[in-house]
Amino acid sequence: MSWYRWHGEDLELALRVQTRAPRDDFVGVDPSGDYYRVRIQSPPVDGKGNQSLKRFIAEEFGVAPSHITLLSGEHARYKRLRIQRPRLLPIAVVRPAATD
Repeated sequence: MSWYRWHGEDLELALRVQTRAPRDDFVGVDPSGDYYRVRIQSPPVDGKGNQSLKRFIAEEFGVAPSHITLLSGEHARYKRLRIQRPRLLPIAVVRPAATD
């Protein structure tokens, strides 16, 4: 499976999320090619990590946080998100770098 998939006008992403990072950031494609690695500052406590992830993804893709749906991985570092009609495609995602 690829780390992204289009469903009509919606974009589904498979992410590997690192919490407690120095800043919110896109890292690159996981070596397996199945996930895109993302860092967020927030800790994974009481859903704060998921809320921060949604806000970061929403801002980067030019949509409201309410247009981000967590499909799976609520309590895991591997997550699947659906973005309803993204208005922007961040360069880090369009031209991803593989990470080690």
